[in-house]
Amino acid sequence: MTSGHDTGDGGTKAVPPSRDRLLIDLGQELRAMRVELGDATGKFSAVVKDVSEVIGPDLATLRADVAELRGVVDTLVGEDEAEVEPEEPRLHWPDLTTAVAEEEWEALGKWVHTTLGYWYEVTRGQLPDCWPLHRPAFLQVWWLRLSYDDAHTGSRASSVNMAEWNTRWLDAALERIAAAIPSTMCRAVPGAPGQHLVPAHEAQQQAEAARAPRATAPAGGGQYSIPSYMQAQQQAQRVVSPPQTSVPGEPQPVPADKAKAASSDVTDPRYWGEFFEQARRADLQWRHERDRAAAAAEQQANQAP
Repeated sequence: MTSGHDTGDGGTKAVPPSRDRLLIDLGQELRAMRVELGDATGKFSAVVKDVSEVIGPDLATLRADVAELRGVVDTLVGEDEAEVEPEEPRLHWPDLTTAVAEEEWEALGKWVHTTLGYWYEVTRGQLPDCWPLHRPAFLQVWWLRLSYDDAHTGSRASSVNMAEWNTRWLDAALERIAAAIPSTMCRAVPGAPGQHLVPAHEAQQQAEAARAPRATAPAGGGQYSIPSYMQAQQQAQRVVSPPQTSVPGEPQPVPADKAKAASSDVTDPRYWGEFFEQARRADLQWRHERDRAAAAAEQQANQAP
């Protein structure tokens, strides 16, 4: 059996495969492809099964956890935004609410006592005892404390700001306080609260009257002898801690040299405390009255047709 036939030129012509052969080869290729397709389908089914039975539940759980976590984060962010809302600045003294003013009065007194008195040793001459009763002087102390907190403990605290407060703002405030409190009317008293708005001549007259001998009431009149100023001083010297009976601000016998010496004492609540309390009560009473008037006006406005 030959695979070709003579072409007449010495060569042999190839015989094309028969139709049956082609069909057989095609069938074999189709069977091979079917086997491969079956294998791929089996592998795909296994993957789908793993995803649905193993990975699927884990993925669903993960999605639920992510959603829950997102809710928690949103809640925390909302709370943080509410918490970090800047509170109303406590800067303008007249606009403070009554509750805030009560807190600030207490904080201011502690600050003057500790910072100005203990640490900086500001004297009674630099900060007269009656400073709380002089509104311009009080406001100077108020903003001096605010600037101190800002320079030392606030977000802008730095050594440079601390130095500027110490070398610039402290001296500037004390100068303005001295200008706001007349030295001819307000002065220090040795060992006691100073005088407030007492003219010099009135204080001098009071001192002279106290030093002058007092007349003794006639016998049998039910009166008693009033000891002179010198006698009272001698009696006081025999007492270690005599009680303080004078009212702050009232005229007292204050010799000029002793008043000057008292001005060099470091400021202390035992000197300015009574003035401070007097000013505090008056301020809070004013704020309570303001609150009542505002509430009445609001109620009246709500009742209007």
